[in-house]
Amino acid sequence: MIAKRGKAIDRFWRIYFWIIIIFWIIIIEALISDKKIWPETCTTYFKSIAMGLYVAATIGLFGHTYKKNIFGPSFWKIFFFFLLFWELNAALFLSQPTPETSIFSYCIGFIFIFPLYTALFLYAFKFKR
Repeated sequence: MIAKRGKAIDRFWRIYFWIIIIFWIIIIEALISDKKIWPETCTTYFKSIAMGLYVAATIGLFGHTYKKNIFGPSFWKIFFFFLLFWELNAALFLSQPTPETSIFSYCIGFIFIFPLYTALFLYAFKFKR
């Protein structure tokens, strides 16, 4: 019974990892085709930092999903809190509500990104090295 649960959890993380990869491909395609996916208040500096952080977060998700030891636990502990701080700052200070955005869209975004933060937390604090 426990083995089946462990396999189901592993399967969930693998599916989620590949969903994130597909999401990144869509985002990169949107950036290349110059679609407006960032709020007008975002500078190029902000976009560069955000993209770097999310790429690093995806690397951490890969390490958690496939049980690979990438960098060290101290790096991921610091990175987890830095990413959380960055995300809260971006949500509070940079996102300007518009008629197109709603509470529903923010909730969908949170539901989509929450497993990433969960995986990074587990990878930083629970991963057996």
